[in-house]
Amino acid sequence: MLNFSLSRTLAGALLLFGAASAQAAVLLVTTEQDSYDGQCNLHCSLRDAVAAANQASGSSIILLPSGTYTLTRRNLRDDDNQPIDEDDNLIGDLDVTGEVLIKGAGIGKSIVEGVNADLFVVEHRLFEVRPGARLVLKSLSLSNGRSADNGGAVENYGNLLLHNVQALDNITREWGDVDGGRGGAIANYGDLLVSASKFEGNSAIKESSNPLGGAIFNSGKLQVRGSHFGRNDVGGLPLSGAGTAIYNTASARIETSSFIDNVIGELAEGGAITNEGGVLTVTNSTFSHNFESAITNGRNDNPPAIRSSATLTNVTIVDGRSKNSNRYGVMNWGQLLIRNSLIAGNSNWPGDEVLNCINLGDHYSYQAIGLLSNDEPSNCTADVFVPFEQTFTQVLSPTLASDGKTFFHALLPASPAVDAGIGACISKDQRGVSRPQDGNGDAVAVCDLGAYELTVQ
Repeated sequence: MLNFSLSRTLAGALLLFGAASAQAAVLLVTTEQDSYDGQCNLHCSLRDAVAAANQASGSSIILLPSGTYTLTRRNLRDDDNQPIDEDDNLIGDLDVTGEVLIKGAGIGKSIVEGVNADLFVVEHRLFEVRPGARLVLKSLSLSNGRSADNGGAVENYGNLLLHNVQALDNITREWGDVDGGRGGAIANYGDLLVSASKFEGNSAIKESSNPLGGAIFNSGKLQVRGSHFGRNDVGGLPLSGAGTAIYNTASARIETSSFIDNVIGELAEGGAITNEGGVLTVTNSTFSHNFESAITNGRNDNPPAIRSSATLTNVTIVDGRSKNSNRYGVMNWGQLLIRNSLIAGNSNWPGDEVLNCINLGDHYSYQAIGLLSNDEPSNCTADVFVPFEQTFTQVLSPTLASDGKTFFHALLPASPAVDAGIGACISKDQRGVSRPQDGNGDAVAVCDLGAYELTVQ
């Protein structure tokens, strides 16, 4: 399994398939129809192009013009009417076994979609990346994938990179006796790198037990940068599940990203990001208006031997809503380190009970170095306290702003989070603005708390 850093891998991938295109086979898709003859010539479907790329001795580039490419070659069904997952790229999802870049004309312009958008009709996902294979998706949309097991849009066992990709309204739904319900958009068991992408309206559904990962289920290595997760959800009976945006059980690093309006059932124990038994790092990221918790680290039945570890640095977690008074913005059963962050304005709904952060169980460890929170009863220590009702009048703007990729709350000029950082700080904020700046005008530049650095006027 490949081992990579975010910046080197992204740059390397784009160089490999961009500047080095003279060495790669270039395949042009010429029809939106999901036909198949295994040849990419004057009549070349996306399925034909993937087949040709699989057969190539080196890397291939598939050019996908503007259009909607609906995968209509449906999976066969077994005697119980359950879809049969075929891995030869003939029907169902597109099976990648080679090294290929699929480059579209842009989000919303080049769209790869499932055959049926009906929630209750499960056909097939869009892509499966087989072990040892590599797939780069760039400048396109993945929509309406419907998987009967895991990964509504993509199931990855190899190396997968998404850059400027929208994953929209994909669903994984447990079907019959299939062990599924993981990863509404992507189920990752290999290496997954996500950059400048959007995950919106994806769902993981499982009726017999907990669905995991409304947008991404990760049991491999995951890196996310400059991406947005909005309106994703998990659903099951009874209203259970974990990880409305991301469920991690291995290694996940999240940077400069936003998580807004993600939804989970009121009896669930997972937040927008749930880390169970894995190592999670979240940096320069904003969580706002998520339901039933933003970040959950560990769970109440995890023994110390599989303790979950999470580090939150310059993170903003605000305006969360919970129907359950036992659900907090941050919930920790494992090992949690918070640095120079802002966790405030999270509460139950309807009501006014403040629910920002809590440590639970007998085996947790917790440390906060530079944290702003509300003045509430809590076993999460902080360095700066403000009244709950002043969160969006004295600390942050109540309105979400955007840099074109992600969303954030700007700090107000006289905010107590300005120049309140402790120790060394990250060189840039969520938007890419340099840190530290002298936000309070005392001629000393100190980094701010949270994902946003107040710029000097």
